[in-house]
Amino acid sequence: SSHRGDIYRAVLEGIALHQAATSQRAAAAAAQTIDQFIAIGGGAKSDLWMQILADALDRPIKRSTTVAASSLGAAMAAA
Repeated sequence: SSHRGDIYRAVLEGIALHQAATSQRAAAAAAQTIDQFIAIGGGAKSDLWMQILADALDRPIKRSTTVAASSLGAAMAAA
């Protein structure tokens, strides 16, 4: 039987693998390579999530030091 922590980790791994597949398709469509990823928001505070994501992406994950980076990104996209 699975424990709650096992299910939680499996969900995180599934999300990370989906992100990896999506990133690979985006890079291929743009004929670009992705060297690193920058994490923002509450999830970036989780060492476990950052490691699972880095493993799935096979790339380093940097944590943004910008407070309210999501809002900044939205403002930049709208400009």
